[in-house]
Amino acid sequence: MATPDREKAKQLLAQCWDEIIQKDQENMDPSPEMSEQTRSHVRDLMSSGIVSFLYCLPTQLLGKLTDPKLDALCLQRGENAPAQWDARSFAAKVIVPWVQDHENVLGTSPDPYVSNPLRQPRIRPDPPNVRPNTLPYWRALYNVLSSVEARNDPVYTLSVFRAVLFAIHDELKSQQFEYPILPRISMEQTRYLVRELLTMSREGEHAMSLTAALLRVIGRRFGLWDDVLRQTSTTSDRATGMVGDLECRKNGHIVYAVEVKEQNVTLADVRSFENKLIKDQVTEALINAPATRASENESIENRIRLMWSRGINLYLLSIEELVSVTMSLAGEEGRLEFLAEVGEQIDEYARPASRLAWRDLLSDVLDGVA
Repeated sequence: MATPDREKAKQLLAQCWDEIIQKDQENMDPSPEMSEQTRSHVRDLMSSGIVSFLYCLPTQLLGKLTDPKLDALCLQRGENAPAQWDARSFAAKVIVPWVQDHENVLGTSPDPYVSNPLRQPRIRPDPPNVRPNTLPYWRALYNVLSSVEARNDPVYTLSVFRAVLFAIHDELKSQQFEYPILPRISMEQTRYLVRELLTMSREGEHAMSLTAALLRVIGRRFGLWDDVLRQTSTTSDRATGMVGDLECRKNGHIVYAVEVKEQNVTLADVRSFENKLIKDQVTEALINAPATRASENESIENRIRLMWSRGINLYLLSIEELVSVTMSLAGEEGRLEFLAEVGEQIDEYARPASRLAWRDLLSDVLDGVA
């Protein structure tokens, strides 16, 4: 079992990053040795908006670059296996701090290897229990790293790693803009912005940003709470110790807890949330999701009635429903405040691509396209 030298890795990362900046200024190709297919795979992975791929590719490559004896496809260390290593802890100690120092360009996850497909011994082209739409990315990741492992050539590994950093550098450059300021906003336009941003959602970060922004405005406008705490869309409640994805607090006490789901709610989701609410003695809660799973509608309704009889009020609403009601009550001034708060949430928690998407949507409204 090998452990890549973290300090050496940090130095390599800093050195390669400086080279990328220099090559960009000189309009030079940072990776002339790479095939067009590998370039395409790298571009697809680094523009996927999926945290697993955004962190996994640079982590695996930097580990291999730091110690060429390591297996680029390995995710977990094993007994008496010199090529195996712990990529998850390496990412948390080396890549995550670097990302935090560079505008959270890959996202804000403190533990990007937490997803189940990355919690296996080795990267596979067809990992089990993943969303079908992510399979092309898993195959691209496997193809890039297996080619690096097959060549086992530090020069080639460096070339691929530079291509990844170049893609990250391009992403950072796209951040340099300000959001348009809208003088007015109608209810219809607000619903359009929410709906369109949700269709571009990246691992739940847009849904989380919209909901957090809405709760902050509600709290200020109606005096229901004085603070809203949120976690990143890729961090589990267990890891943060929070009751839900969002906690609304008044005088330091949790008065309202919210779970944000991009998929339809299941009975298991409801029961899991119920257990956390009971543990923290929270009696008012919301699951923000498109709908409930059709086959479990009756079971979920019965469970919510049972929770009410035990002193817990659980509500199920979509983000669009919540926006329609609250932003009608808050009026146009409240809607403008909501849009500004969405921008602040995206700036703090989301990736640069999300900032670009929000800017473009606001520009559409400003230009009369929407």
